[in-house]
Amino acid sequence: MIKREDIRGFPLDNMTHLGEGLIRWHQTKPGRSWIVYKSDIADAYRLLPMHPLWQIKQIVTIDGERDVDRNNCFGGRGSPGIYISFNGLVTWIARKVELIEDLWTYMDDSFGIDEEGNVVWYHQYEKYMPTNQVKLLSLWDELGIPHQPHKQLFGPTLTIIGIYVNPNSLTFTLPKQALDELLQEIEDFSTWSEHKHGASWSLQKWQRLAGWMNWSFNVFPLLKPALNRLYLKIVGKDRPLMRSNG
Repeated sequence: MIKREDIRGFPLDNMTHLGEGLIRWHQTKPGRSWIVYKSDIADAYRLLPMHPLWQIKQIVTIDGERDVDRNNCFGGRGSPGIYISFNGLVTWIARKVELIEDLWTYMDDSFGIDEEGNVVWYHQYEKYMPTNQVKLLSLWDELGIPHQPHKQLFGPTLTIIGIYVNPNSLTFTLPKQALDELLQEIEDFSTWSEHKHGASWSLQKWQRLAGWMNWSFNVFPLLKPALNRLYLKIVGKDRPLMRSNG
């Protein structure tokens, strides 16, 4: 069997890479207006077939009937790494062969920058789209990678992996709804034990909040020290339902 530690912790492109790219475009091409775009691969994990010996572990039973799931499935510990390896190769081709400047990928989302007005006609969707985005979609077409029109987005502002991006003002912010939900979760977390007379949260709840807060620090980096105390509360614990006093 494959060791668990060998199939975890895969690096992904993030908003830091996009921010560095935007700053570089502003510095090397001053006085211009920019757009950002985001393209999504349809079906993602399910595109990839699994080795026949692994398919034995993917038997699905429904109403007494057994079927073999032959493709990479969601929820498997190794599934992200398999897909990332594949899409990483596709992104390498897009950057090195198709020469798409500053293209990044987060799982099945690819995103990048283009100059406002730099558009070409994309025949499959029958509309004008950013040149770099059309290059990417055309590569996907050549490789047989499916995509759907409603998930191919672009504009002078855009939400990318949950972050609202304005490439011209060089700002990253949380969408208002996402920020309100996070603040409400923090408030509920901090006041719940008081209402429950000292009751404690499970380790799983602590980890969930830590991950949510850590995601928000993409746009609030100065708040990162706030995680120190939270991580201290869960150090040395490994049972998801274990409770830790707040």
